[in-house]
Amino acid sequence: CGSSEHLHFLEADVITVPSAALGAKINQTWGLGRGRVIVLPNPFVPDPEFLSVSPSDTGKFVTFLGRMTRQKGILEFASAIPRVLKSFPSAKFRMVGATPGGDGDGVQSEVRSRLGAAASALELTGAVSYDRIPSLLAQAIVCVFPSYWETFPNACLEAMSAARYIVASNSGGMVEMLDN
Repeated sequence: CGSSEHLHFLEADVITVPSAALGAKINQTWGLGRGRVIVLPNPFVPDPEFLSVSPSDTGKFVTFLGRMTRQKGILEFASAIPRVLKSFPSAKFRMVGATPGGDGDGVQSEVRSRLGAAASALELTGAVSYDRIPSLLAQAIVCVFPSYWETFPNACLEAMSAARYIVASNSGGMVEMLDN
């Protein structure tokens, strides 16, 4: 450690975090001790456009929403697609999101290589404007969030506010959002 952030954390009387998982990670990494880290979840007020998506909309896509990075679990999602297609051959999949850091071609090529012949069942949209997300959610039957780690999963909360089914990893703050 020894970074300026670490030194400021050590000097702070209290540290607030948006999820208990992040608090535990900070305590474990920097040994702050109990009582110094307080969970204060980020506020989430759903956009009315998300709330206007009808729960009865019959979407046709299994949809991933988020940054197209390995940490978000997109390669695992891609690996699952051929297995899903064996049981549901008409299933359609969509990955929505930007690829930060200029690695778009590399990550998308890796996704396609994991799909093989199943690549025709997947649409990669790339980055989309935020105002398009509600209509993309209306076209989703289920949203998939296979992240390795989430602090506070806004994309998952948006999908839930649009009354979509959720399949998610049990990592970090995701567990807290999906409890009960």
